[in-house]
Amino acid sequence: MDNTIIRNTLIESCVEVFEKMLFVEIKDSTHDTADTFKHELAGKIRFEGAYTGKLEMECSMSLAKELTVSFLGIDESEITSDKIFDNLKELVNMICGNMFCKLDEEKS
Repeated sequence: MDNTIIRNTLIESCVEVFEKMLFVEIKDSTHDTADTFKHELAGKIRFEGAYTGKLEMECSMSLAKELTVSFLGIDESEITSDKIFDNLKELVNMICGNMFCKLDEEKS
């Protein structure tokens, strides 16, 4: 399968999961944030089968906290490190699963 299709499907899956599960809108960025972005946490999942590879999402601690509050519907005072790490892993899992469903539909 063409890498462009996979890339576009991944972007579509990220947008869908963030909007539906986290109530967060993803917007295109025209500026490069590589120098200012803090890579403090990472969630990743490896996969084998029809597709082989890994999906990794890196983010700052502050973003991970915001996403956890939004996803779990809890107050910021209820956040623990375990909840943050578990949420990040679950987010990557949901994006990956969504992407595979869409890619399977493309094959059909």
